[in-house]
Amino acid sequence: MDFISRVGPRAQSCDVANLWNKTSIRREIESYIEQQPHHQETDGDTSLKSKLGPFFCDLLNEDALLMPSPLITVIINILQRDYWHRIWIIQEVVLAKEALVVVGTKSVSLELFDATFTAIWYCMRSDVLWEPAAAPGRPHYSATDPRDILYGLLGILTEGQDGGIRVDYTKSVTEVFTTLTRAMLSSEDEDHASFNLDFCNPGKSTGSLPTWVPDWCDIGMRGVRTYRINHYAIHKATGRLSGRGPALSVKVDVNVHRFGCRVDEITNVMHPPEWVQTTPYEPSGLKDPDNWFQSIATFTRLGTESGPGEDYIWRTIARNTPARHTRIPLQGRTSIIEGTCELRRKIMRLQDVDARSLTDQEIEFIHNSPLYNNFGSNSGVLNDQQVSWFATTWRESLSCGNRNRTLFKTSKGMLGLGYVDIEIGDIVSLIWGVSSPIILRQRRDGGFYFCGDAYVDGIMQGEYLENIPVEEEFCIY
Repeated sequence: MDFISRVGPRAQSCDVANLWNKTSIRREIESYIEQQPHHQETDGDTSLKSKLGPFFCDLLNEDALLMPSPLITVIINILQRDYWHRIWIIQEVVLAKEALVVVGTKSVSLELFDATFTAIWYCMRSDVLWEPAAAPGRPHYSATDPRDILYGLLGILTEGQDGGIRVDYTKSVTEVFTTLTRAMLSSEDEDHASFNLDFCNPGKSTGSLPTWVPDWCDIGMRGVRTYRINHYAIHKATGRLSGRGPALSVKVDVNVHRFGCRVDEITNVMHPPEWVQTTPYEPSGLKDPDNWFQSIATFTRLGTESGPGEDYIWRTIARNTPARHTRIPLQGRTSIIEGTCELRRKIMRLQDVDARSLTDQEIEFIHNSPLYNNFGSNSGVLNDQQVSWFATTWRESLSCGNRNRTLFKTSKGMLGLGYVDIEIGDIVSLIWGVSSPIILRQRRDGGFYFCGDAYVDGIMQGEYLENIPVEEEFCIY
């Protein structure tokens, strides 16, 4: 606590909490630290544009954080306590006039506590914050009684926000989770992104929960395992159509009603790769992503000749988001992205790329890819080893971004990317107000099961609505 009392005020004065949103300042910090001799002490010179550089340089040189020490042991002990992810802590903190963190006989304000560990987190001292075998930030929340995941939050909601929900422990976990999900789907908070069906990972039709209701316990412990298709908020498959449908209430039903239209039927599904998960907390991954790309080539019957006609395949795999994975200024971004199509085809086809053959646009594209750039500069000639590393890492990144997904084809010849559990005969639909297509499966007793969101090339910006499709009400169980 003495360490927090010493470091916290300086971290707070540097506005560390907002650091993640300030790219230019982060670069300034990194540049400042790189220019300092190893282990050089700094005096926090306020004549610099930012106090952050000296602060982080000093923090990185904290002896107690550079090696195993009693401080590290105590930090781990504090941060790994169950208290931090108990659902009731949210209400305790929000309703407190002054939130304090008390350890033994000493205390600090929650603001200082948070600023200190935000700063340490930024320094990526992973041995301080979490053990290598556990995903950082998990468990995010937990509750001895799963129903408290909802009930533990009611105390901080206004009368309008709580949707009329009341604490009732006579209800089952299934009823409470269904009520929670239904309330989130009906929420129209202008200050936050709307929660919609495409956020939900689909459940099993034989499970205890409706297929459209997430297991909130599992999400609290392990996170959302599969990114939604519209993770970067660039798709608008239903255009500007709102989610028109019957009024939602908090009464317990196992189904949710939504209006939309049918698009097509799935006629072929690519055999999914084996996703390997080493621990319950770590995300699953592929042993060999390149084998996955070879399977994609086989499934799509990719020919030996490369050309623009195959770009729909790579758009689908990348969910048409290459422009989001670049630091290239907006002014020249479109032309550079379009000028790298040939390079991207070669990488996806697992072909060798001769660094000497790269165009200026291709070199700039590689240098400005934040997820893969470790070349030490933002310009200059690349060698074969760097280009090979970039290609391999990009394919690995795409495989991770498509975790638990596989390709499918439809009767109209469309190519899509959906959850691994989709089957031949499933329906591609558009649900009004949902940004991505939704896969549904017909039930024997009527209605549909929810099979998750999907990317379907050619209809992600509302193009299918030009056909003036017949509206249909979907009852999803």
